[in-house]
Amino acid sequence: MKCLTPSEVDKWLSRHGHNSKADAVPVISFHAPTKFSVLEAFVECILRDIFIQGEVLLMVDDTDRERNGHLRVIKALRKLAGEKRTLDKSPVFLFAKDEWEHAVMLFSLNACFYWKCYVWGDRDQLTLFNWEGEIFDVWAGNEKGRKAVLELLKGFKLKRIIRRSKSRGK
Repeated sequence: MKCLTPSEVDKWLSRHGHNSKADAVPVISFHAPTKFSVLEAFVECILRDIFIQGEVLLMVDDTDRERNGHLRVIKALRKLAGEKRTLDKSPVFLFAKDEWEHAVMLFSLNACFYWKCYVWGDRDQLTLFNWEGEIFDVWAGNEKGRKAVLELLKGFKLKRIIRRSKSRGK
């Protein structure tokens, strides 16, 4: 596990075919699990069954700096990684495949803290996004990934959110 600077993140995202701009439309939106053990199991399944291989990039966004108890978790993980730079200078974690349990834990805790958090896979443009703990979005770069996510939602009995587009000209 290591921490990356914003420019390193941009290079990683570009190298792995991700659009780093926030204007992409989420492929699948759904209500997040409300029980921590289910949340953690769901995130583990997303990584194991859908992301499958390679590195994952995890970015905690919009942290509540006033709640230092929550920041201790992130600081402790950064310390374990040997990171000496401040959170502002290297805000993103890169996890190798054999470190995914740390990504599962960090993403799950961030959902409980109601912090926005992204996890990007290194293939098929797979992205998991936590909307402050209550709603998750998944981007999938292909139909196979999309179907796998929908099957996982069914297995965990998670409710999909269908967003209606606004009609033009009415």
